Amino acid sequence: MKLTNEQKIKVLKEAKRLIKNGIRHLMCTAIEQATENLGYIKGYRTCRMALKTIPELKKYKPQYFDNDPNEYKVLLYEMWFNSELKAPRIKIFNKLIKELGGKP
Repeated sequence: MKLTNEQKIKVLKEAKRLIKNGIRHLMCTAIEQATENLGYIKGYRTCRMALKTIPELKKYKPQYFDNDPNEYKVLLYEMWFNSELKAPRIKIFNKLIKELGGKP
């Protein structure tokens, strides 16, 4: 299911809440749970689907990842930040919300 920008904003805001409250620690799991909480997509648990739901997230991949020809695998299976760091994740979600036309 392809989400509208309005739906993506709702997902990102919900994912941000989940991370702020310590319910989820990783961006992909927060996005996954947010889509389920909002009733957009149910029953999946893969980072691949989180990146398909919010493909704009890919442009915020930290630069310390090499430009591996198998980049999609790197995006999926490597943690971008230490799991305890909330601020970088929240900052990325806020930027994406603004880019999509919402208010963080």
